[in-house]
Amino acid sequence: MKKIILGVKVPAQSPHIIEIQNTLLKYGGLIKTRLGLHNAGDDESKPFGIVLLEMYGEEREIALFEADLLRHPEVEVQKMYFKM
Repeated sequence: MKKIILGVKVPAQSPHIIEIQNTLLKYGGLIKTRLGLHNAGDDESKPFGIVLLEMYGEEREIALFEADLLRHPEVEVQKMYFKM
């Protein structure tokens, strides 16, 4: 069993912010914990947020969620895996 944490970087002014939020809602059953870090960048001219997600569920479902997020070219996803 693995603990999977996803970090999702989203520009604050993304034209796809509603679609990205809908993706988070669509896969909400896979998200155990969600933590939003706002204005995470040092460059105020390019503000963005980072959402940390503790995932719950099958790895293949989590991979589909990640692929759905990455349909938006301005979104960046990083992963952490921990052995349990």
